[in-house]
Amino acid sequence: MHSHHDHRLVLRPGTARAWAGVLLAAIPLGILFAVTIVAGSAAGAAGIAGVSVLCFGIVVAIVRARHVEVTPHDVVVREPFAGERRVARHLVARVVRADLVPFRGPAADTLLLLDARGAVLARIPAHVYPRPDIDRLVHLLGVPCERPGAPVTPRQLSHRWPGAAGVAERRPFAAYLVLAGAALLLVVAVALVGVTAL
Repeated sequence: MHSHHDHRLVLRPGTARAWAGVLLAAIPLGILFAVTIVAGSAAGAAGIAGVSVLCFGIVVAIVRARHVEVTPHDVVVREPFAGERRVARHLVARVVRADLVPFRGPAADTLLLLDARGAVLARIPAHVYPRPDIDRLVHLLGVPCERPGAPVTPRQLSHRWPGAAGVAERRPFAAYLVLAGAALLLVVAVALVGVTAL
């Protein structure tokens, strides 16, 4: 006989990937900080240090906010910026576990929870959680699990299961241009602060 706790599971992200992202982000910020110090702009250096602290805080907040919880009645998926999605367990009819190929980088393990008609109830970025935890989640749900025969792109995933991928994923080049423009504006703003302080 299964206990009440056998039907509960809480998944939290692995921290190694998050800290790797912090280190990668720290490299260009560190170089920019060093260049500003050499140029003699204390105000610019302070601005970059402030941005670095802000980025670190954002990463920590993302890691803490992200989790998946399975209760006897619901599956709760909490994602930073996307908020919380609560799905009644009895609505989950099957699971799709796909290797999603991003614009750049390796394929990412991705989980889709589908209803009986094939509509996407929730999407779980399985690659940010330890693989054994995702395996336990799939087993606990106790519904058929489908795996595409090969890695899929966001467009392919969204074509087969509408709503599975967002606009930015389906049009990554445009999204990167927007991000690059925002980053350029930030750098220009910091440089202007440094120049006016001279």
